[in-house]
Amino acid sequence: MLGLGILMAVRAASASAPASELAAEAEGESLAAYREVVLVVFGLSCPVCPPHLRSRLLRVEGVETVRVDVARNEVTVRMAGGHAVTRAQIAQAVRDASLRLYDIRPSEAAEP
Repeated sequence: MLGLGILMAVRAASASAPASELAAEAEGESLAAYREVVLVVFGLSCPVCPPHLRSRLLRVEGVETVRVDVARNEVTVRMAGGHAVTRAQIAQAVRDASLRLYDIRPSEAAEP
């Protein structure tokens, strides 16, 4: 019975996280097909959060520029050509900034 309780708790925890957040953390999933992606990030309301997130993302090898739009909860990340940045690296940088990642999607301006 205890095993079932643990399984139910794990499922409940997974259900509370948006599917896109779980997908964003897919192990080793590469973003190499994109030069630019848009992150949907919540928790950017404090004055030090945007620069802290920018700093964390710029530490990821292959990330060139980071633009934060606080009003839209969006962060545009441009990566170097031939980069090897993964979704997991981006998700970890957001977590390291104590923020919550909800989605990673190609930018409308992204080059394939």
